[in-house]
Amino acid sequence: MVFTPFPFSDDDFENPSVLESTDGYNFTEIQGARKPLINMPLPPPNFSRAYNNDPDVLYETGKYYMVYNETFAVKDKFYQNVKMVAFDSNFCNPDSNTILIQPNYFRITFSPSLIKNNNTYYMFFVSRTAQNTHKVSFISNKSIRYGWDKPIIQNVVFNTTQDFQPWHLNVFKNNFDGYYYMLITGKYKIASSKNNDLYIARSRDLTRWTLAPEPLMRKENYACSQVYRSAGMFENKNMLTLWYSFFLNNDETGISYRKYIYVDSNTFNGRQINNTINSDVIQLANYPNPFNAMTRINFNLPGNAVVTLKIYDVLGREVKRLLNSEYRPAGNYTADFNGKYFASGVYYCKIVITGEENFTSMRRMVLIK
Repeated sequence: MVFTPFPFSDDDFENPSVLESTDGYNFTEIQGARKPLINMPLPPPNFSRAYNNDPDVLYETGKYYMVYNETFAVKDKFYQNVKMVAFDSNFCNPDSNTILIQPNYFRITFSPSLIKNNNTYYMFFVSRTAQNTHKVSFISNKSIRYGWDKPIIQNVVFNTTQDFQPWHLNVFKNNFDGYYYMLITGKYKIASSKNNDLYIARSRDLTRWTLAPEPLMRKENYACSQVYRSAGMFENKNMLTLWYSFFLNNDETGISYRKYIYVDSNTFNGRQINNTINSDVIQLANYPNPFNAMTRINFNLPGNAVVTLKIYDVLGREVKRLLNSEYRPAGNYTADFNGKYFASGVYYCKIVITGEENFTSMRRMVLIK
């Protein structure tokens, strides 16, 4: 996982770092890797701040190629170049070059994402127009390392006629079905850096994209003010594992993940919520996790249903009943679990929904005192 720490919600601390994991949940430092991966840039004349942000990595021919924004700022104005760094197998010995140089304040490029299709490399990004709206664009190149200096910028075509405004994105391939997928935080009609949900789109050719009409994750179901940048991986044709960063209402930040998100054709034609109840529709989650004493459990009901919500310990024993066969109309719900009088360890939140369709899901939670 390559990410930019964002302590104290202060972007002066941003700089790409890397961790590794064997299970997608527990991450550790890579032995011998640079810390941080690259040095903070110095602000040029007339700029007060400089930092590196929005990294994405592609592994190719024994090297990790990281694209990221080199950002210079003064007051509320930003100037961003897109740069690339090549690392060896343990993220050492960086070799840097610049891909995109921005000519002025009005064409800010951010959230670069690198992907390969056949023998061509594509870099997707979000850019701000002179009208202060956002759009998704891309450039392509036959070489991953050189030749990006005179790019032909092309715009992504979405299937929707509505005005969708993207914020951050990530592009990756599902090797089981051959589609390319794009995770996009954004919202309809209003270009904003806040209050964004997470959407998903897919494409065969990386040019024409089908954007799902409903969010993959709604921010209110996860007790956060917005979902930020995300990354995904398919474990089979339809099951998506998702890692995402987020902001809370008090501007604290964090990184979390979700497993077993079911994605199929219904996701992209708007019929999924009406036809099938699954983990993506219910969106069972809790925050914080791990937690100390108190955690808030969130879930969504696509229709009227009877709900049972229980907490179990690691031995499968019921320790708390939060909802006991209670009727609820369609909507978003929260329930608080207070672990003050419970021992530290692993607990499971289980939801059972009875309605037009029956559904059961379980969420792993960790109590740390």
